[in-house]
Amino acid sequence: ASCALAIKKDSTGGLEIAFDIAAGDSAIFGPVLLPDSTVTRKRILARDAALPIGKPFSAAAIRRSISRLEQRPYVVSANAISLLTRRSSDPKLPDTILVPFDIRDRSGMGIDGAIGYSSAAGEGLTGNLELSVLNIFHVGEALAVSYRGEKGYQAASFSSGLPRPFGFPCDIALSVAMELKANDHGSVSGELDFLVPVADRLQTGLAIHGEELEIVNSPRTSIYGVDLLLRKPLVKPQRKLFYSDFALRAGSSAASKAGKTYPRFDVDIHTGGQIPASKVIAFYFCGYAQMIRPVSQQDTLSSSEKIKLGGFGSLRGYSQDQFAVSAAGWTQSELRLFFGQYGHFFIFADGGSAVFDDQTWNAKTAIGLFGYGAGIRIPVYGGILSVAYARNWHDGKTPGRIHAGITSEIASAVAAMIR
Repeated sequence: ASCALAIKKDSTGGLEIAFDIAAGDSAIFGPVLLPDSTVTRKRILARDAALPIGKPFSAAAIRRSISRLEQRPYVVSANAISLLTRRSSDPKLPDTILVPFDIRDRSGMGIDGAIGYSSAAGEGLTGNLELSVLNIFHVGEALAVSYRGEKGYQAASFSSGLPRPFGFPCDIALSVAMELKANDHGSVSGELDFLVPVADRLQTGLAIHGEELEIVNSPRTSIYGVDLLLRKPLVKPQRKLFYSDFALRAGSSAASKAGKTYPRFDVDIHTGGQIPASKVIAFYFCGYAQMIRPVSQQDTLSSSEKIKLGGFGSLRGYSQDQFAVSAAGWTQSELRLFFGQYGHFFIFADGGSAVFDDQTWNAKTAIGLFGYGAGIRIPVYGGILSVAYARNWHDGKTPGRIHAGITSEIASAVAAMIR
C-alpha cells in the first residue's frame, strides 16, 4: 500500500489536507516456518498455530497464532520474526507471505510434593508426592502419577492429557484414582475431560465422571455424572506482573445404591489474581466456593464424596484435608514482598465458612474457619519451594503447623493441561 499527502489552500485562505491512499498488491499466507530446535514435532506446533494458509494476510491472524501457541503448556514462548515475501510470477495472482516463528518449548519430568506437620494430638505428619511428565514423546502429551499416604489413609491417581489427538477438535484428559481409608471406605473413580480453547488462556468443555464406592457396613454406591468446565489457568507468580485466573465447574450426577437412584448437583468456582503495588510489593487475593448437594432427603454423602478442606493449597492454618464438608466458601489473601523475579516473602490470612450437614443449610449450621501465618517461596532448580508457618483461631496454646511444598515448572504445566 502507499499513501501520499497533499496540502493546498482553499478559497478562504485555510489549508486543505488530503491523503491519497492506494491499495498495494494482495498477499496470502504461505506455509508456516518453524525452527529445527524445538522438542515438539513441527506438525503439532503448526496445528497449534493454526495460521490460515491460503487466506488473505493480516497482522491480527499472526497475533492470534502466537496467542494459541503460548496457551500450550509445552510452549514457553512464541514470536513471529522477519516476514518473508514470495513474489508471484503471475501479476493476476497474489504474493505469498511466509511467517517464520521463533518458538521455545519444553519437555521433561518434574516432582510436585507437599508436607504438613502439626503438633496437635492425632495429626502429626502428612504428605503427598506427584511425578509429572511433559512432552517426552514430542507430541505435547502430559502424564502425572500421584500418591498420598498417612496413618490409616492411602490415595493414588494417574492422569494423562493429549492435545487434539487423532485430529479431534478438542484436547482430551483422562484420570483414574483410588482411595482407601481404614475401617471406613474404599473407592475407584475415573474422569474423561474434553476441552477447547475459546479465548486467550480460556478453555471450556465437558467432564464425564464416575465412581464406585464401597463403605463399611453400607451398600455399594455407584456415582456417574457430567460437569461443564470453564477455566483460565494460573500463571507463575512474578514481580510486577498483574494476572488473574478463573475456574468454573458445575453439573449433576446420580448415585445408585440399594436399588435406588438419587440425583445430586455440584458447583465449584475459583477466581483470583495478583495486583502489583510497587516494584517489590504485590497483593494476592482469591476466592473459592464449592458445593455438592443431594436433592433427596433420603440421600446422604459419605466422607469420600464430600469436599476436602484444609492444608497446603487450600485453607492454610489447618491440617491437610482436615474437614470433609458438603459446602464451603473461603478466601486466600497474601501480601508479597519480592526479592528477584520469582522469590518472595509473604504474610497470609485465609478465612471462610463450611457446612457439614448434607441437608440443613443455614447460618446456624455453618462453621467459621480462619488461618493465618507467614512464609517464603524460593526459586529452586526447575520450580518453586514454599515453606510457611501457620495457625488457626482454634489452636489455643498449640504451636501451630508447618506447610511445605515444592512445585516444578513441568508439574505446573502438566496441571494446566489435565486439571
